[in-house]
Amino acid sequence: MLIETANQDEWLAERMKGIGASEAPIVMGVSRYKSRDQLWAEKVSGVVPPQLSNNAIDLGHLLEIPLLDFYSKQTGHQVVHEGQVIYASDQFDFIRASPDGRGVSYGAPGIIEVKTTTQNWTSLPYHVWIQVQQQLFVREEEWADVIALTQNRPRIWSVSRDETFIAKLVQEEISFWESVQERTRPEPISIVQEAGDGVELPKPMTGVIAELVQVKERIKDHRHTRGTCVVHSSPTSSRSRRSARTQRWPAIRNLSSASGQC
Repeated sequence: MLIETANQDEWLAERMKGIGASEAPIVMGVSRYKSRDQLWAEKVSGVVPPQLSNNAIDLGHLLEIPLLDFYSKQTGHQVVHEGQVIYASDQFDFIRASPDGRGVSYGAPGIIEVKTTTQNWTSLPYHVWIQVQQQLFVREEEWADVIALTQNRPRIWSVSRDETFIAKLVQEEISFWESVQERTRPEPISIVQEAGDGVELPKPMTGVIAELVQVKERIKDHRHTRGTCVVHSSPTSSRSRRSARTQRWPAIRNLSSASGQC
């Protein structure tokens, strides 16, 4: 469902009425920039937070269309720049997305997301992958590409739709949005990640399976020396909330069945 806005102020105000794809990593507890409680307080207040503006952000906006053009030339895909649009899920209208562009590959439409960063991304960061998964869910697409300018070097990552993760994401966002509507702080989410720099999830690339196996073994070998950061929520309360949400949102049963687990 397309939500039309006349200007940036309307676009920003409309973003407050749901959970945008860039906010999905916050809801999942993996954002380095904002906590779940901070996002909850913003949504409850209904006040649009001040928009960050610096040279890097301004440059990113200016490079969005040129990077889409570069992507189109590199891949041969037809690309349409979306601009300031908001799409809402047909199943849950508070789950939203504003992709940078749309592409067509072998007749199948997909999503193009543009990123600029001064960091050296050797793999696609986990928070970006989560953002794209929400975009795929909202737009009901099967594939997406991320074109990123990382330390002045353009890189392209392909992202496939992950039904298992999407089912978990939707469940967490239903719970989070209910806490916004009820004005009760969201309960902690269970997150396991390596202490330090956080987790990155590379998408299909040469040798990625072997790399993940090696990482798993290193975590196992050094668990006691490096440690893990674990935030627990009550299993009993989580099960009861999940049952209540399934009754309140029947569509989530379809997601659970499609994923095989939730």
